[in-house]
Amino acid sequence: KDEWFTMHDLLHELVVMVAGNDCFRIEGSEMKEFPPDVRHLYVRSKDQVKFTKQICKLQKLRTLIFITNIGGQGISVEELEGILKNLKKLRVLQVVVEGYMATIPACICELKHLRFLRIHSPLSTKVHLPKNLGTIYHLQILELWGSGVLEFSNVKNMSHLICLRSIRYSGYSFDNSDVSGFSGLGQLKSLRGLSDFKVRKEKGYELQQLKGMNRLSGSLRISGLDCVESKEVALEARLSDKTDLTALSLEWSGSSGPGQHTL
Repeated sequence: KDEWFTMHDLLHELVVMVAGNDCFRIEGSEMKEFPPDVRHLYVRSKDQVKFTKQICKLQKLRTLIFITNIGGQGISVEELEGILKNLKKLRVLQVVVEGYMATIPACICELKHLRFLRIHSPLSTKVHLPKNLGTIYHLQILELWGSGVLEFSNVKNMSHLICLRSIRYSGYSFDNSDVSGFSGLGQLKSLRGLSDFKVRKEKGYELQQLKGMNRLSGSLRISGLDCVESKEVALEARLSDKTDLTALSLEWSGSSGPGQHTL
């Protein structure tokens, strides 16, 4: 978010001409007619609501990016649901949702082509992810921005998101204390970022789940190491293969109290 690119005016004009009706951009509250065959739409406005009816008619839309200006108004959960039900070909979706969003609409699970999802809900409290979120098999990036608690326990087969590269959140905490609050995390071999992993004495939460996740980068905290039965079991996690990690924190608890070691 701290990087950007500049483009010469003449090059920008050329790009706009070549893109034709495939790409369309609106900044401000001025109402414009959207090309019916537009595929990639960017809207930056204080009042997003006024554009939602037009957007729902864009059956070929692949990208929808809704940016709210400072002091602006996002869309309601009901309006978001209407967009999701009408735009089944979306690959990229970024929206700001107003009010206390308790649940992301279940119809988002029908967007079988969705790759990128970012939802910003500034007033959210406890947000339940849809039960069938695991059916969006092509999802690569999941970003949730707001304040409150994320609830994973309702999601079935979260481990089926085998293309998932990153789960990003800002302001949220997890009801299960970490991303590893669902079983079978080890199937997400494309995952690049995992800040926390909690080992449990339950199937699907073993340390060995990390075995094939060799694309992890950044920092990783592994807690609950007292649940690991032996050195041989620990070696099965193959932590030495995760060469892109820059920090590793190991935590355990026992009769002598909690301990922590950071590499």
